Amino acid sequence: MDHQLQYIICSSTGGRSMELDLKYGTGTIRVHIPESAQAQILEPNQLDPVDSVEQELTNVLFRLGASGPSPTDRLGKGAMVAIAIPDETRPLPVKKIMPALLSWLFGTQPELDPAKVTIVVGGGLHPPLDQTTLNRLVPTEIAGGCLVLGH
Repeated sequence: MDHQLQYIICSSTGGRSMELDLKYGTGTIRVHIPESAQAQILEPNQLDPVDSVEQELTNVLFRLGASGPSPTDRLGKGAMVAIAIPDETRPLPVKKIMPALLSWLFGTQPELDPAKVTIVVGGGLHPPLDQTTLNRLVPTEIAGGCLVLGH
């Protein structure tokens, strides 16, 4: 069985539908798929690793403004900005990308007040994050005056 499908168990129920038992949380959930349904296996794109996440993000942000209007062009002097990031349960290198993102944001909008920028840490269904955890995710020296809140 393909390693990407190792957690799917297929069974037939009289030729009318297929049942898939998918891992879900600590158990499984059964999904019924009609025989008439069209299905295909989706596989992730294969991408080469980058040498520097920070440099790659900086390059992408630079290209945003070079190829047309920048996402920040509409921000006025009193604008408020929200940046959403995941909590620690998702593998995003926040401490690597946030400095480059904030540098780009304030570089393209020098009049933007850091106090009007809120970094929202999404926790999904997890318990609310305490201030110590928020500071660990986005240290004060990275936040640079931006408000960091848990959602």
